Amino acid sequence: MSRHLPIHQVPQVGAAASFNGDLRVMTYNIAHANGIKDKPWQMRDATYAQQKLRQLAHVLQEAQADVVLLQEVDLYSARTGYINQAHWLAQQARYPYYACSILWEKNYLPYPLLATPAHHLGRMRSGNCVLSRYPIKRHSRVVFDKPRSNPFWYNLGYIDRGAQTVVLQLGGQRLAVVNAHLEAFDQTARQLQANKLATWVTSLPMPWVLGGDLNAPAPEAAQKSGFVDAPDINYSTDRTIELLRLGLPAQHQEALRQLKSAQSPHVSNAFTFPSNQPNRQMDYLFTSRHLHIVDARVVRKSKTASDHLPLFAQLSLPTSLISSAKSLHTCVRKNSEI
Repeated sequence: MSRHLPIHQVPQVGAAASFNGDLRVMTYNIAHANGIKDKPWQMRDATYAQQKLRQLAHVLQEAQADVVLLQEVDLYSARTGYINQAHWLAQQARYPYYACSILWEKNYLPYPLLATPAHHLGRMRSGNCVLSRYPIKRHSRVVFDKPRSNPFWYNLGYIDRGAQTVVLQLGGQRLAVVNAHLEAFDQTARQLQANKLATWVTSLPMPWVLGGDLNAPAPEAAQKSGFVDAPDINYSTDRTIELLRLGLPAQHQEALRQLKSAQSPHVSNAFTFPSNQPNRQMDYLFTSRHLHIVDARVVRKSKTASDHLPLFAQLSLPTSLISSAKSLHTCVRKNSEI
């Protein structure tokens, strides 16, 4: 576990927002400004990356979320023209604060293995980032174990999965925001990561929001195999979301779950992937019992900006439920995992 990670401020975009008890949160896997391509590892140039980043910035500007949880953010990688995508989006979408947790950093990545060096990914620096209109006071992360089914030499270059936690200052109150990205291709590893993520969230000494790309459908999903975009994937025995729900603190809430149960367990309005023809939910938002979910929806206007659709929720945070900033600061200092 890593603590006291960097926090960045973008002073030219303005001052922090004033907190009034309402918080708009969005989680969005931006696919490193890749858009939708048949081969995600294909090299792009800075012009292509900036085109996609402009689309992504437009999505953020329209959504007007106070806090954005981003996954698959390139932070000066060869494959996307050496652009710090977090800083770029924070500037364009007017977020004065951001923090990034690096989960994939290689000086040179010779992948695809059979490609010529000119088509290798090369320099790689990527991870999760949180953009915020409110000050970020603390930043930490947990890195999950890689799939044991992978050969050791493959795991040397394989992406890490993990979760970052930022503590936001909301007026005189504080809120923990956890941004997670779980394993995509190995069910056993993903389930172990879900258990570890639940333990990490349970340790938080304050109200929290958890969101991210969890790479698994809910157990009540009607379709778990036979996807047009991924005919070889079968989630019929996957327990990722079930384990997370069981491990999180009691009385937690889940954005969109009420919508799904009210209409049908496979309501298409909850689907977040793939963005051009959504057929399953991969992205989630959870909150502690202290917060009230006023509204939740999948943002559908963003279709080609990424291969995921963002998930948005409007939350209400009663001011009486959190201690003063001074007492919370003392509590946070005593908890070594934040």
